[in-house]
Amino acid sequence: MQIQPRMPRKQNSTQNNQGKLEQILDNLAKDSSLQMEQLLQLSQTVYQQNNLINESELRLLQELKRFHTSTPQRGMAVVFQKFFKDLVGLLNNFDDLVLGLNPDEVKSSDSWFKSISLLQLNLETILKDWGLEEIPVKEGVDIFDPEIHEAVGVIEGEIAEELAEDTIIKQVRRGWKLQTFIIQYPQVTVK
Repeated sequence: MQIQPRMPRKQNSTQNNQGKLEQILDNLAKDSSLQMEQLLQLSQTVYQQNNLINESELRLLQELKRFHTSTPQRGMAVVFQKFFKDLVGLLNNFDDLVLGLNPDEVKSSDSWFKSISLLQLNLETILKDWGLEEIPVKEGVDIFDPEIHEAVGVIEGEIAEELAEDTIIKQVRRGWKLQTFIIQYPQVTVK
């Protein structure tokens, strides 16, 4: 009797081991592809949630900005505009009073006239310190601009012909602005 080598058994066990190994590798490949799918889904979910959070933050920041700029500041701007319009009206009264006086009738020693002039100067100084600016008008030079002037009269015929059409001839009332807000348009007469 001949003894057969045990090789075939090794081949069987190697084949079994190889089969088990292949099965394990297949299972690992399936598990890893499943994990990859889960990871992809998770990353998509995280991306979507991140976008939602960013959009929410952006909306909240816009609302906060709108709240800060609209409610209190806008309300205060309206109050300041009204306040400065009232004070400019007072300046107009001083201008009318001073312009209405005949210089020949006013004596240099009249203390009431000096008081009125001093009050007018003090009020103008205070308002200028608070940012109120007079809108400059150069008579005979500036051209009428409806964006910044108010025409209260047109003078024809008696003005020199060399002046261009729509030239400002005379300033009737001073104009005032507070930063970008025009409180009172300068009233002018135009050729």
